[in-house]
Amino acid sequence: MRRCHRPEQTAAKELAAYLEQAVGMAFTVVTEAAAAPDKNHIHVGLTVVAKGFGMDAVALGPEEWAVRTHDNDLVLAGGRPRGTPYAVYHFLEDEVGVHWWNPYEESVPKTPDLSVGELNRHGKPTFRYRDIYRLYGGDNGRFGPRNRLNRDGDAGIGR
Repeated sequence: MRRCHRPEQTAAKELAAYLEQAVGMAFTVVTEAAAAPDKNHIHVGLTVVAKGFGMDAVALGPEEWAVRTHDNDLVLAGGRPRGTPYAVYHFLEDEVGVHWWNPYEESVPKTPDLSVGELNRHGKPTFRYRDIYRLYGGDNGRFGPRNRLNRDGDAGIGR
């Protein structure tokens, strides 16, 4: 059985929580093996479907991300450790309209009929070191990764 890495688990939970706020219905996080075969899926992380697109830990850099659709499925994946969370946060911002203004304020638009068209996006941060030094301290490490920062002052972000 494939071990799901903690940043991928966090990304899947965050995605489900924000989609629930936006759409107004619950989203369940399940393993790939437990997913119903006849349903549409959102694949978070380096799943078998993601690997079918050539996404794997070796091919993707540690902060490289991809957002792709295939048939009626959505794939949000990236390199380890932070690529998959970055894919989720790009999707939430670009397609759903979520914004994190600071560690304590955010906006989540209500879109009960959320649909996405064909997507094939990927990227990686331009700068290796990204920080706004201590502006977001005390929020349990959420604001930094949501805004694709990779440092919290002198410490790396390990989510």
